[in-house]
Amino acid sequence: MNSQSNSENKKHKKSKFFSSPTWFILRTLIYIGLCTFAICLTVFVGYMLSLDAKVDIEVEAMKLNYSSIVYYIDENGDEQEFERLYDSQNRTWVNLEDMPTYLKDAAIAIEDHRFMKHHGVDWNRTFKASINMFFRMKSDFGASTITQQLVKNLTGDNQDSVRRKLQEIMRALYLERHYDKDTIIEMYLNTIYLGEGCYGVGTAAQAYYGKEVSELTLAESAAMVGITNLPTYYNPYINPENNKTRRTNIINRMYELNMISESECTAAKAEDIKFNTEARNDSSSNVQSYFVDQIIEDLLDDLVEVRGYSKNVALRTIYSGGLKIYATVNPEMQAAMDDVFEDSSLFPKYSGAKQPECAMILLDPQNGDVLAMRGGRGEKAGARLLNRATQTKRPPGSSIKPIAVYAPAIEYNLITPFSVEDDAPIKLLNGSAYPKNETRKYTGRTTITNAVEQSINTVSMRTLEKLTIERSYNFLTANLGITSLTKKGDKNLAPLSLGQLTNGITVLEMAAAYAPFANGGTYYEPRTYTKVLDSSGEVLLEKNSPPTQAISKRTATYMTYMLQNVVSRGTGTYAKLERGMPAAAKTGTSNNDEDRWFVGYTPYYVGAVWFGYDQPKYISKSLSPALTTWEHVMNRVHKNLEVKKFDSNSEFKKVNVCSCSGLLPTESCRLDPRGSRIVAGYFHKDDVPKKACNVHVTVEIDSTTNMLASEFCPTDTRKTVSFMKLNRYSPAAGVVLPDEQYVIYDGQPASGQHYYSSSTEQPMNHTCTLHTSAPPEEDEQDETTGENEEAPDSDTTDDSQENDNSADGSNGDSTPAPDDSSDGDTASTGDTPADSQASDSEDSASSGDTSSAME
Repeated sequence: MNSQSNSENKKHKKSKFFSSPTWFILRTLIYIGLCTFAICLTVFVGYMLSLDAKVDIEVEAMKLNYSSIVYYIDENGDEQEFERLYDSQNRTWVNLEDMPTYLKDAAIAIEDHRFMKHHGVDWNRTFKASINMFFRMKSDFGASTITQQLVKNLTGDNQDSVRRKLQEIMRALYLERHYDKDTIIEMYLNTIYLGEGCYGVGTAAQAYYGKEVSELTLAESAAMVGITNLPTYYNPYINPENNKTRRTNIINRMYELNMISESECTAAKAEDIKFNTEARNDSSSNVQSYFVDQIIEDLLDDLVEVRGYSKNVALRTIYSGGLKIYATVNPEMQAAMDDVFEDSSLFPKYSGAKQPECAMILLDPQNGDVLAMRGGRGEKAGARLLNRATQTKRPPGSSIKPIAVYAPAIEYNLITPFSVEDDAPIKLLNGSAYPKNETRKYTGRTTITNAVEQSINTVSMRTLEKLTIERSYNFLTANLGITSLTKKGDKNLAPLSLGQLTNGITVLEMAAAYAPFANGGTYYEPRTYTKVLDSSGEVLLEKNSPPTQAISKRTATYMTYMLQNVVSRGTGTYAKLERGMPAAAKTGTSNNDEDRWFVGYTPYYVGAVWFGYDQPKYISKSLSPALTTWEHVMNRVHKNLEVKKFDSNSEFKKVNVCSCSGLLPTESCRLDPRGSRIVAGYFHKDDVPKKACNVHVTVEIDSTTNMLASEFCPTDTRKTVSFMKLNRYSPAAGVVLPDEQYVIYDGQPASGQHYYSSSTEQPMNHTCTLHTSAPPEEDEQDETTGENEEAPDSDTTDDSQENDNSADGSNGDSTPAPDDSSDGDTASTGDTPADSQASDSEDSASSGDTSSAME
């Protein structure tokens, strides 16, 4: 009876518990916990599945020990050896059957004694290592199996992160599913780093003992395998006692695992190992050229992207795969470039021990082949060093103007070389007129041709405003293959028109971008090799990117015309080549004078040069070292080539135009006080102007004062000339334009705008200050004798006005401007094309084209 009562009480209590609030709370917590666990498990599984578990390994490629050779094709079409490749990692592959059993067992004993049992991951050790990671129970506890270590050797991924560790686990499991244990241990022993620059047991055996791997003793095997844990700490040359302790531990461990007998253990520990110090001192270094360095980088990228190789396998294939690599290099041109770059007397000497560097690319514009390359000055000291021609990006300064502004503006029919703009500030920046030119002066009306010749910043920016930033950016990236632009930083007026790019640009990309000017408009992706054959003669890679039409032949012809003028009389005159070989080019200088560029071409080749410090630093203003380097190299390259002109274009013809309007001339264009403004223009047949000049208008001046004639000026001192009728205003007060005194206005400046100034007290466009009232009545004696007193004859010819250059006049204010603001009457200087019959410009070079302050 009592037992029945107790049972009923228990049921009642149980029923009461499950209906109590406590059970409700507990049940809720259990549900939450299960749901949380399920969610976490799902996320973890999804995360694991998102990891790239595949490891691409071509075991046969890893085993190859054949030298790869770079060839070039000579002028007879025959292949000639250029260079052999030498691996920066010293490797020799050894098959597992050629290794003593001691060697394999030593590695397994000390690194992963359960290697033959697990499937890539030792879960017991992994669990303990995870606990250690969270609770710091033991700081030196490792969990990687031999398979996991092989993954690191193959991928080169040593990042210390949970993601990397999880991916390593997935890849280890993948390897174990696809390769047997013997293959895995063989690859491991051939890829581990064993100090002294040795990768794998093959080279290590020679380095430490001067013998083949098959000849190693048990003690030698243990001593060598022990190095891999800490290569410097256990290096027998550096720390022999540490190495001895390590090998003793390995031998004891092998005995504990029944891999060796007791007698073998005792004998091995007592063995006196003789390390080969002579072999250590007999290492030699093979220095490859910058050109071959770049071929290796290009092959590495292409094997990974095109063939799907892992980076480690790609490197192994390049160096030891017995490849036949057909390079685009021209050895004679490369030698000529090397001679210049290794001759310190050809470069200016700057203060300080560290001298500026220099880089150059020579390109064939007809196919994009790189013919010669230098990534630095002086004798090259190692393999795969920093290649400043392809790996360094620096702001191009004004050398960007032809490719970012003028070529696309011509392509979109917005300008021709004889379109006219005002070389004048566009806006205020920090209270000052902006942009500024390198000369810190403005010249007024100028042609696009002159703006290119003299590297005028204002005209470049005005033209870009017409073109639009979007069109310029797309033209550079889509048409000319520029990859370094940033949308956030470079899609702006200043970077694209003045060249102060966020990341800069490489010398290689600049050379390739100019090539369409030299070949009629076609862009070719630059290449250092044409094809690669594997050791069996099969094609492994081919480099044959299809050409694209970047610009029209019309645009290319216009650009060559203008860039030739840069060399003939602009900022690049010191780049004129010997024997009259034609050249077209553009200078470039970045902000703060930290980078100097010169990019140019001949009817044969394109050359691009950068000069500057690796860590940007001011370079004193002088003749551009980039320009002189280009001239030295190109003269050597063209020494034995026939002098020929750039390709002519039958669709172009010469037409006279007014240099102040770019339109067909009128008689008024001849009457300009500075002399005739009529120049010979070079036009495509579709671009010949159809309208007459609407800028010049005739006015009368008093020849005594050379100022606008008033109503009181005598008839016999009046002279008809022409002025420019413009409504142009400055964003800043006091800005001087030398042609301002030849301008008349029919409007008024708006609020915030100002008239430009002239730097002469009596500008021609101001009213005569001598004749201010009617002349007095003539006396009777004079009338009878007919002998009138006349003012001295001061009539002048048109040409007499040419020296009255300064222009600071504005709105009738005759207050003189500072004397140093006048730079002479240069309105026609440089406006005239090289072949003009009416040129009064000086044949001189401007010293700079430095881009001005950024927005």
